[in-house]
Amino acid sequence: MNIKKILFPTDLTECGLMPVDYVVYLSKKYRTPVQILYVDQMLQLLYSMGPYAETNFGMLSENFKTASDKRIDDLITNSFTKSVSVEKLYRSGTPHREIVDAAAAEHSDLIIMGTHGHSGFTSMLGSNADRVARMAPCPVMVVGKRKTFDGFNQIVFPVDFSLRCRETLSENIELVRELGSELSLIHVVEAKQTLRDEELSEKFDKFLNKIDTSGTIYKKKIFRAHSVRSGIIDYAVKNEADLIMMGTHGYTGLKKIVMGSVTADVLNHSPIPVLVLREAPVKDLKTENDKEMALIDR
Repeated sequence: MNIKKILFPTDLTECGLMPVDYVVYLSKKYRTPVQILYVDQMLQLLYSMGPYAETNFGMLSENFKTASDKRIDDLITNSFTKSVSVEKLYRSGTPHREIVDAAAAEHSDLIIMGTHGHSGFTSMLGSNADRVARMAPCPVMVVGKRKTFDGFNQIVFPVDFSLRCRETLSENIELVRELGSELSLIHVVEAKQTLRDEELSEKFDKFLNKIDTSGTIYKKKIFRAHSVRSGIIDYAVKNEADLIMMGTHGYTGLKKIVMGSVTADVLNHSPIPVLVLREAPVKDLKTENDKEMALIDR
């Protein structure tokens, strides 16, 4: 993953400002500019209030912009050094759509945003983080809870042994090296599954066979849990991970409902930041099993 421009959407609430340390850290490490995005939702409020709000809409919107502009200036002054280029962006509309559109228009390489873990008019975050992660043209890092941050020392990457997962790991393992992280590759086995550890270990070795792990400190782990989501989060918490990296196909609507999404579940429940990667396309699916596994929407 080549990070040349970071987009930081925030609603300026406590949750919306949780990613600041991560934004500052990565912008310094990669010497990349940061764009702070604030989405004005007054248009949504106007629609809910009907025609009587029309005359006051412009004034309300301008007041919101003035107040948010001052707070963003304070944020830049207090959190960013002069060596980091910071730009302010303003958009009006539905938050997740505006964030995705801004990332596309600005050619962002990474979106870093907070989440409240739920939706609501009072915030432009909440479930919008899930929508952004599925729709964005670039990877998305979601920070759900405040914790002391001193770098990405431990990274967890869940694997399902599919070709698509292997290609995604191959494309992003350089990021792990650049961050100087120790990588935990985990395969979560649900309680209902009956495969023995020996069989799973063979699958693990086959999965890693074509991945260049040189220069990477990593360990592989088979972790049994009630569900894949709970297993990923439990392992990451117990091992004091600083980041969970996962892929997503970007499915929406009926296809997402039918196939499920472990990534969305982890993103909405993890106390540890989650980096949602765009999954690599797979040109050659050699077996029917690979085809089936590659279609899993994690």
